[in-house]
Amino acid sequence: AFHSPLMDGMVEEFRSVAKEVRYEAPRIPVVSTVTGRLAEGEDLRSADYWVTQVRQAVRYADAVTTLYDQGARTVVEIGPGGVLTALAQTVLADRDDITVQAFQRPDRPEPSALADGIGTLYTRGVPVDWEAFFAGSGARRVPLPTYAFQHQRYWTEALAAGRRDAGGFGLDSTDHPLVGAALFPGDRDEALFTTGLSARSDQLLAAHTVAGETVVPSTVLAELAVRAGDETGCTAVDELVVDAPLVLPREGALHLQVRVGEPSTDGRRVLTVLARPDEADASWTRHAHGLLSDTPLVPPADIEPTPWPPAGTEPLAGLDPDGEQSPGGAEELYERFATAGVHYGPAYRRLTRMWRRADELFAEVSLDSDIDPHAEGFGLHPALLEAALQPLYA
Repeated sequence: AFHSPLMDGMVEEFRSVAKEVRYEAPRIPVVSTVTGRLAEGEDLRSADYWVTQVRQAVRYADAVTTLYDQGARTVVEIGPGGVLTALAQTVLADRDDITVQAFQRPDRPEPSALADGIGTLYTRGVPVDWEAFFAGSGARRVPLPTYAFQHQRYWTEALAAGRRDAGGFGLDSTDHPLVGAALFPGDRDEALFTTGLSARSDQLLAAHTVAGETVVPSTVLAELAVRAGDETGCTAVDELVVDAPLVLPREGALHLQVRVGEPSTDGRRVLTVLARPDEADASWTRHAHGLLSDTPLVPPADIEPTPWPPAGTEPLAGLDPDGEQSPGGAEELYERFATAGVHYGPAYRRLTRMWRRADELFAEVSLDSDIDPHAEGFGLHPALLEAALQPLYA
């Protein structure tokens, strides 16, 4: 009934009550919804004004427009809901430099709605007095790491997602985490496997750097060779030679090809790994070559179970007698790697325990599911193989 003729029966009684109120000039500018302009003179400070407020229409659109014209770019609704927020957004729909936020919602607890509203304003550049906001809550400041966060990724998966659409281009899809598509020529017994590699979209690749550059580990190339063999009926990688380091650009991506030639008279196939930048007219570089064969797999002879760790071994320096990692153990090894310019991120830090016996090294490595959501798609996970080789440099 407010702001309509239905209020006529109470206007005079309301006026008499309003005259008993003492009014003060506002300390901050106020836009009147009676006039739609900045309040001035007796606006807000007389009984007649409030009678008019009760009886007349609300000039809300004019008031919000006046706020904008006065330079206001953040509009906050302090009330029980978000009705006025929606109306303000409608009025200012043609302005793209305005932020409108409600601090309460009828379907949400007041504390969480308030915190959400303040947080939203803060992310849009509105200064917030956080000391006042957290006063009495027991919250305290804590230092953040000085290194890049390594456990939460924010990059989009555009490159990885594209690997699943090979069928639309007349190629065969694969279920391998690093192989995007396969092409089997119809008139030749050959195969070509293609993919795109990016330090931003491939967590496993980004976790291995040498002298500040993201270098694809040789164990990744070995895994690609194994997969190429699986797809072409080869059971063994007889030889794999790295011709040049495969360095990922800091921006952009690489196109990678793994080619498998026709079988020779002895059943071997030539394997070639090539890559080029994702740029027009970029040239291809051979990064590895090798030989695949269909050599029958011979199961090893039965081996009697032995105690672990084997008898006569001593924990490697930095590990306690029980083989449990202690300060200066595997972490010390990774620190030495980093000092030498080889940095292993969390995905490759899978070495847990090490022992030595004369010229022999023994180690335990583990692969957790948090390394890669597609870990089961590998023949031998590159991070696991890399960790198994790390004790050689201890």
